[in-house]
Amino acid sequence: MAQDTESMSCERDGRIAELELGRRCQDDTETVPIYPESLLKYGRGDRIRQQHDQGYSRDHFEFYVITFDEYHPSLCYVRDRRSRNGIRVNGQHVGDPKRITPGHCLLDGDVITVPGQPSRDANVSEFIPCMTFHFKQDYVPLYVPSPIQQREMDFFAARFNVTDRALGNGAHARVLLAIEVATKRQMVCKIMNVDRLRMRVDGATTLRRWKQEIDIVKQLHHPNVISYVHAIYSPHTLW
Repeated sequence: MAQDTESMSCERDGRIAELELGRRCQDDTETVPIYPESLLKYGRGDRIRQQHDQGYSRDHFEFYVITFDEYHPSLCYVRDRRSRNGIRVNGQHVGDPKRITPGHCLLDGDVITVPGQPSRDANVSEFIPCMTFHFKQDYVPLYVPSPIQQREMDFFAARFNVTDRALGNGAHARVLLAIEVATKRQMVCKIMNVDRLRMRVDGATTLRRWKQEIDIVKQLHHPNVISYVHAIYSPHTLW
């Protein structure tokens, strides 16, 4: 009943998401609210108090929030902070003892687990977690693909999963969060509506400029520039 009350109060107290935290050897769970300015750090001597468990690093991982503007819902991220054993997000290892990892954008239903003991192989996902976080966030999609775009997405679904999480938008393009199926790596997918573009007087010129932009990005290899992965052309959409 306590958890139901917590969920009902999400909108009233300004929280944008929740973490349901379960600990090893404890039956009860704890609801951790996330607010627009939240920065939740976990590590030995901080939020985690079981210092006898050598699976923890002193500064292990953190949850944080980014809000781009008032038109898009806040995005919640988790990242490892050079911990010894890293964390798991939906079973995938996240962590690098030499650097703070890039943030992993969380989606409703994601499960974050923390190893309870040192692991010699960071790629081994079989372990008994000492902490398990279930991420919960109500989200209303800001962009619904057209029937044609949905069929196009089905065509390359075995390689890329384009989610409904909007990262940005413009007059003729939308930016959504996508996931590479083979590696579970997150990426940005820009969707440009060619059908709508054709209704403009300068449509042909703009379409040519879009394709030139894709060709330029293909050639770029710089740590400060988003890496190009793939482009898909159709008579209706540029992906």
